[in-house]
Amino acid sequence: MIYFTDLREAFSLFIKSKPGKVAANDIGALLKTVGQSCTDEELHAIITQASEDKNLISFNQFLRIMENRRPAHDLESEIQETFRRFDKGGNGRISMKELRRMMGQLGERLTDDELDDMMREADLNGDGQIDFKEFRLLLMNN
Repeated sequence: MIYFTDLREAFSLFIKSKPGKVAANDIGALLKTVGQSCTDEELHAIITQASEDKNLISFNQFLRIMENRRPAHDLESEIQETFRRFDKGGNGRISMKELRRMMGQLGERLTDDELDDMMREADLNGDGQIDFKEFRLLLMNN
């Protein structure tokens, strides 16, 4: 199973109240679940940097935490592998159909409007599909 999916599954185990967010005080346990350990000081710094409200962490914020804890070459290979998983047609582009299917497989039940917004945000050249460069930028900027 790809790293991104593993992170998504682990993150979802810690969601308790607000949809899509994990309590900041659960981040230490979540990090241990995905094989990361840190001191109390490191954990405090991580939460301070990641969370706007200091109480809840979104999945995108958690991804940024994990990005900062992994070597760049590992992250790049994970992004490439994740892109290949989305790009079922193997044409180097993710269509709306492929995006919808993969988000569903990741447990994200998004409305058509939410998917349209996601595609609009990612599709920088306006061709109706997401290429690898756009996909990478989407993951790195969110």
